[in-house]
Amino acid sequence: MDFLNEILLVDRQKKYYIIIDKLDEEWVEDKLRFKLIRGLIENSLEFTRLTNVKVIVALRKDLLDRVYRFTRDPGFQEEKYMDSSIDLLWSNEDLVKILDRRIDKLVRSQYTKQKVTHNDLLRPVYQGKKKTRAVEYMLSRSLSRPRDLIQFFNICIALSDGKPMIDANTLLQAEGNYSRDRFRALVDEWVGVYPNLGLLAQILRNKNPVFRLKDISFNELEEHCLQSATSAGVLAGEDLELMSRLLEDKIAIDVYRNNIFLLLYKVSLIGIKTNQAMPVSWSHRQGAIISINEIEDDSKVFIHPTFWRHFGITENHKSRR
Repeated sequence: MDFLNEILLVDRQKKYYIIIDKLDEEWVEDKLRFKLIRGLIENSLEFTRLTNVKVIVALRKDLLDRVYRFTRDPGFQEEKYMDSSIDLLWSNEDLVKILDRRIDKLVRSQYTKQKVTHNDLLRPVYQGKKKTRAVEYMLSRSLSRPRDLIQFFNICIALSDGKPMIDANTLLQAEGNYSRDRFRALVDEWVGVYPNLGLLAQILRNKNPVFRLKDISFNELEEHCLQSATSAGVLAGEDLELMSRLLEDKIAIDVYRNNIFLLLYKVSLIGIKTNQAMPVSWSHRQGAIISINEIEDDSKVFIHPTFWRHFGITENHKSRR
């Protein structure tokens, strides 16, 4: 380390970039892969001793959770890693800037020399009598990530059929495809931790956008658990273990319910307002900060608007030209 430090200090203006990508792919058996990624994280902390080096390890939250879970040993202290980590969050302003850069590149290179932004292409949406800017509507149906907003816009473009503007009808039509695509992407993203997420999440189908946990009957929960656990495509995983514990009478139905909705909260399908004194918590904004002990019968569940169309949740929309 000392020798490396001397080399790098010779010329502070000379920059080196070492990029390691695709850590989330199946490049080796999972058990070994998680140990190697933990080794990478631990060694990256050692590089803080070097004056002219900054090591950044960027990992998806689900992958990091698996690394911690499957490499935990008697001396493991997660807080040691948390002190050196930060959640990457995108502001709406940043997201719109990225979208505008993409629009400008796409349109200006083909049709005009003038700068083009979302304001030139998107028309407002009417929710009842309320007029909403299209980009705000799209942001409300994203998990605050660039990929969400860009995918929504790409679907709008594909459905515009060469029109110079994306009207409200096209945007609302695109929302259906986008909602289903984002749900499938979320299921794929968490398959390593919750392989049966696609089955469990159907408890939200045709529900109100906001409801209390006690509004879901225990009979409905038991029936849904039985159907999910006996489905042809069910896979071994933490979620199946939870279902099995209920079916084997190893946990009470309310404990099962609270764990299921904590799971749905963690993957960003829902937000939870634990009690009247607390604000709604969304894991994709604040991180998963709610514990199982905070969830009560009167806790409110907010289904994220991104997935409303997938789950058959609708609003009254009016489109105007």
